[in-house]
Amino acid sequence: MLLKLELLWIFYKKIFTASLLLNLSLYFLDTPFAVAILFKFLLVLFFLVGSKLKKNSSDFVFYKNLGVSTLDLVIGSLIFEFIGLVIIYKLTEFILWF
Repeated sequence: MLLKLELLWIFYKKIFTASLLLNLSLYFLDTPFAVAILFKFLLVLFFLVGSKLKKNSSDFVFYKNLGVSTLDLVIGSLIFEFIGLVIIYKLTEFILWF
C-alpha cells in the first residue's frame, strides 16, 4: 500500500505546480466550489482520454509494471486534486478572514 502511495505521488508531482496554480486561480476568480470540482474532474478525464488516444500510449507502462493500474492513477489524482482544492479554498478563506 505504501508503495502505491509513493508511485501515485511520483505520478502526481509532475502536475502539482500546475494544479496548485489552477486551484488558486479558480479561487480568486470566485468560482463556486462545486463548479471547481466538476472542472477539475473533467480536466483529469480529458487528459486521461487524450493520453489513451495517443498512438504511443506508453506513458503508464512504468506504473503498470509496478502494479498500479491506470484506474488507480486516475482515482489517486482525483483524490489529490480534491484535497488540494479543499485546502486552497478553506486555507485562503481562513487567511483572508483575518
